[in-house]
Amino acid sequence: MTRDFDLLGPSRRRAAVISARAANLVLAAAITLALALCAILTQFLFASYQDTLRLAEAADQNLSRAIEQTLMRNFILYDAPLRAIQDNPGLINNAIAQRSGRKEFTLERATVPREVEGIYVLNATGDMTLNLFAPIPWQPSYADSDYFVVQRQDPLRGLYLSEPFKSRLTGSTEIALSRRLNHADGSFAGVAVIAIDLSSFDTIFAGLKTGRLSHMNLFRDDGLLLATYPDRRRPVGVAIGATPNFTRMQRSRVGSFVAPAALDGVRRLYSFRRIGDLPLIFTTAHSVDDIFSGWIRRSVILGSVAALFAGLSIAIAWWWRRELRRVHELHRLLGPHALSDPLTQLPNGACFDAQLVAQSKAAGERNVPLTLMMIDVDFLKAYNAIYGYRAGDAALIRLAEHCRAAANSGDVKHVVARSSRNRFVILLRGTAIRPAELIADGIRQQFAFERIPHQASHFGVLTISIGVAALSDEMDQEGRALMNACDNALSQAKRAGHNQVFLHQGRWSPQALGSNYAARRAAGA
Repeated sequence: MTRDFDLLGPSRRRAAVISARAANLVLAAAITLALALCAILTQFLFASYQDTLRLAEAADQNLSRAIEQTLMRNFILYDAPLRAIQDNPGLINNAIAQRSGRKEFTLERATVPREVEGIYVLNATGDMTLNLFAPIPWQPSYADSDYFVVQRQDPLRGLYLSEPFKSRLTGSTEIALSRRLNHADGSFAGVAVIAIDLSSFDTIFAGLKTGRLSHMNLFRDDGLLLATYPDRRRPVGVAIGATPNFTRMQRSRVGSFVAPAALDGVRRLYSFRRIGDLPLIFTTAHSVDDIFSGWIRRSVILGSVAALFAGLSIAIAWWWRRELRRVHELHRLLGPHALSDPLTQLPNGACFDAQLVAQSKAAGERNVPLTLMMIDVDFLKAYNAIYGYRAGDAALIRLAEHCRAAANSGDVKHVVARSSRNRFVILLRGTAIRPAELIADGIRQQFAFERIPHQASHFGVLTISIGVAALSDEMDQEGRALMNACDNALSQAKRAGHNQVFLHQGRWSPQALGSNYAARRAAGA
């Protein structure tokens, strides 16, 4: 291929080859980068999710520790008079004796917590024998109360927390803490009871800063609900010991887990803690959606930004890949295999057409001569039929060598190409028609000297015909008129007799000027 047909240039050609190989790598790298970014973001968001969950759990555990300390302190105060009565039976007799000598007997109210509604002593039949806060009016028997029944039946029970009940004395909802009283022989003597107003737990819960809307519950260790705040959909006194969540809490002393609620099916974070040695379990519950609402907002923002970045990266890489593949395709189309004739290694017709347009415009703009030469092998079809296509190809190769030599003989490298099966073209830049005639005659003579036998030719050898035309001002600058003029000159050469050179110069016209070289037909001289 001549230098004129190296349309990309060496550096651009190498870049095109490299680009073609790198096109898929660029897209793969962009996709890999996007996936890596997604993986990193996923890992970051998962770590952030875990941190958010751990922070919520830590806050709940801190809250439960504070509740444990408060309740343990309060229950020690509640249990102190019960232990005193249990360990000193004489206190009861003294109190009864003092009450019998006065109209009424009362304990100084300021010495006990305000949530304590009463401290009572019940005898073995369930009758109240002592009320440390007020005189004893007539009361029905308490023998049916759960705290009385449990203490009577179980000598080893110790401190017992009753079910919530409505007080017969005050009308408020209370729980009772009780201890068993025994005679000297160990037989059942009655029960010491202290009544606690359940609203005191609401006061404790409301005074804590949870940092979020938390649902706090206080259960007896068998699942009986003693207090709830602020969610009161479950009434105090209901038993939930059979639910899977509470069963899970009963297995450990402290912990946290996420599970759907038995009440409404909403997924919640549950944290729980047993209150010292008391038969109490404190729990907190938060909706998972509430806990992760901030995390979800951050995730949506970060995910959107990452998706936008990844999408843009892939889109840009895809566009770049498409452009690189276009460059590669252009290189393929303009490369030696696509633009050259595989037989003669000359540029083919497609490449010549592009050069004809470019050279015609350049000649018109610079006002320099441009001449086109068409060379056709005479009776090539008949030659192939007689001698075979291999012989015909060999003849074409020889003619291509003569054309290439003629095109490159001077200082200017002219454009030579094989435009069709048996036709060659030469574009002579900066050459007028008369010098082009000499070049054409030289090619005709050189090929005649080959003396390639051809039985179907009346010359006895294989010959060529040549048409020559020059670009004029009246012709268009895309080379169409020049091609037509040269083709017309070649046709006239064919009609005048094979092995001829015909010229066309000036205006487009079927007329042609030329010389007849019949005297040189046989020997080519």
